[in-house]
Amino acid sequence: MQMEITCPHCGTLFSTEQVNDSQWPCPACRQPVRGQASAQSGTLPRCRVCGNDEMYVQKDFPHRLGLTILVLAFALSCVFYYWHWIVWTWAVLIGSVVADAVLYWLVGNMTVCYRCQTRYRGFPPNPAHGPFDLATAEKYRQERLRRQAIQHPAP
Repeated sequence: MQMEITCPHCGTLFSTEQVNDSQWPCPACRQPVRGQASAQSGTLPRCRVCGNDEMYVQKDFPHRLGLTILVLAFALSCVFYYWHWIVWTWAVLIGSVVADAVLYWLVGNMTVCYRCQTRYRGFPPNPAHGPFDLATAEKYRQERLRRQAIQHPAP
């Protein structure tokens, strides 16, 4: 089990395997990130950092790498199409779909907290945590913006 925490003091993203601790020292600013929820026998009913119970599940795959694969496949298929190599064009497009499907089944899931963006890997799935919901994400984005406006008021 592993957690990726964003430090609320300096904004540094750091990783820890000490998921059952009550606080985690930030390696950049050395300030402790205090947990709000206690560990419960390996399950993840709520975020251990901020105590929020609204979380979502996503594939544990770098989005940039996925987009890079998609753009390269599209660009290569365009080149082949320009040269009128239709078979190669379709081979690249179908190959990218097959590669995407294989990656989808091979890559595991991670759970992400809407409020603090802490990422949890290796926890058993919780049926209460569904896929990403834009409305819920926007609610917490607005909350973060209000908090920043209070902490750093405009002159």
